Amino acid sequence: MAAPLLDAEDYLAHQGDDQAHALRTLMDAIGQSFPELEMTLAWNVPHFKQGKDYVAGLSASDKWVSFSPWSKEVMGAFRERLGSYSTTANLVRIDLDREIDSQLFVDLVQARLAELGL
Repeated sequence: MAAPLLDAEDYLAHQGDDQAHALRTLMDAIGQSFPELEMTLAWNVPHFKQGKDYVAGLSASDKWVSFSPWSKEVMGAFRERLGSYSTTANLVRIDLDREIDSQLFVDLVQARLAELGL
């Protein structure tokens, strides 16, 4: 059985170079824009939290990284801006060969914080 992951840096260390780079880009943009948010692991993947509230989650797969603002309403409000991404009701898939629009993901976090009243 594999040892449990300790933190977001440990999660990144267990990813491929492309996945780690994409996740780091997202983590840095969000962390710099919202220094009050806590980075934690939940369900064995990195999440940003404010108090008890989950604001955004990140994860990696072989072909993409995923971002979730934990809100179908936020996803719906950004439907037009997310049009070129593969999405579900709850998350955005970002292909590893795609340049990351950091501002889009910062805006998604801002919308989630507003939804939470934070």
